[in-house]
Amino acid sequence: MKTVKISLLAMVIGLVSKSAFSQHDHHKKEAVPAHDMSVTDIGKTDETVKKQMNNVLLAYYGVKNALVATDGKTANEKAKTLLSALKAVDSQKLTSAQNEVFKKLAKHLLFDAEHITETESVEHQRDHFGDLSKNIFAMVKSFKITDTVVYYDYCPMAFDNKGGFWLSEQKAIANPYFGKKMMTCGSVKETLINQ
Repeated sequence: MKTVKISLLAMVIGLVSKSAFSQHDHHKKEAVPAHDMSVTDIGKTDETVKKQMNNVLLAYYGVKNALVATDGKTANEKAKTLLSALKAVDSQKLTSAQNEVFKKLAKHLLFDAEHITETESVEHQRDHFGDLSKNIFAMVKSFKITDTVVYYDYCPMAFDNKGGFWLSEQKAIANPYFGKKMMTCGSVKETLINQ
């Protein structure tokens, strides 16, 4: 009986310690799942803002392609372009409902893009790229910013088999989480067009 109590106490301490550690992790932030952001109809987006957001998407592709090539230095540089594109979005031209959605997304997009600019470590960049991708997808889908095809791809083996999403301008799979190690691991989960 004493052994059972000690085991239970050890488990509780382990769970509390794990919880306390995760709360102090500087990477921990409020999740902004793509499906939640795209549920409500936020109306037609101003054409100028759509172009600015499309520039964000194009800059994102630059980061993605650098990670496909496992090139941390280029990913770092492309993330700086992404930051500039994000900061150039004129949210004053959005409706109040759109602005509310954009502010939530922008907070997280800036967080992950900034972290990618702070390192040339591809592994660390890929960690932030996962969340960046979910929020870019939410932006593209919510604001209907592009009339070109956007592929939303998924690799089940990314992040220790937890899976990872990314957006691509091409149908052929080019995996940013593994690069040459497993270039074609993944599949298209959704296709966005004529938004």
